[in-house]
Amino acid sequence: MRFKPYSAFGWVVFTAAADAGEQRVLQLGEQGRHPGYYFMLKGRSTNIDAATGARYPDRVAGMLNREAGQVAAEPIALQVTFTEDTEWLCIPEMHNQGRLPDVASLMLPAGTQHAAEQGANLFLAKGEVAVADKRLVGPCQIRVRSGAATIAAVTDSYLLEFR
Repeated sequence: MRFKPYSAFGWVVFTAAADAGEQRVLQLGEQGRHPGYYFMLKGRSTNIDAATGARYPDRVAGMLNREAGQVAAEPIALQVTFTEDTEWLCIPEMHNQGRLPDVASLMLPAGTQHAAEQGANLFLAKGEVAVADKRLVGPCQIRVRSGAATIAAVTDSYLLEFR
C-alpha cells in the first residue's frame, strides 16, 4: 500500500493505493467505528470479520464511509481484501488531533457540472475539472471565494465538500 499526505483546508488527508490482492486488517472500535473517514476513488474491496467470517458490503468507488453507516455493532477486526487496484482518500483522526471534519461526497461524471456557492471548500481527490478558465487535476483544493462558481467535470471526478 502507498500513502501520500496532503493538506485540505487545515486538515491532514492522505491518498492511498493498494494493488489487487493486497490485504490489511483494520481494528474497528466502539460500534464498529472506523477511526477516520475514507472515500473510495477507484476499485473495490471485500470486508470480512476476521473472527467470525461474517461478510460486510464491498467498498466501491464513490463510497464515503461516514455516509454509508457503520460496518458492525461492536468492535471487530475487519479483514480487507482489495480485489482490484484500488485508490481512496483517508482522513484519519490520529493525524488531525483526534478530530474529523464535516465533509460530504460529491461525484461528478465526465461532462456534468456542479454549482458551488461562494465560500465553498472542495477537495478534488481524483479527476479533472474546469473552473472558469482553469483546469484542475486532483488531488487539490478548490476555494470558491468571489461569487458562485460552476465546476465542470472533464473526467469522472471525486470531490469532498468541507463544511
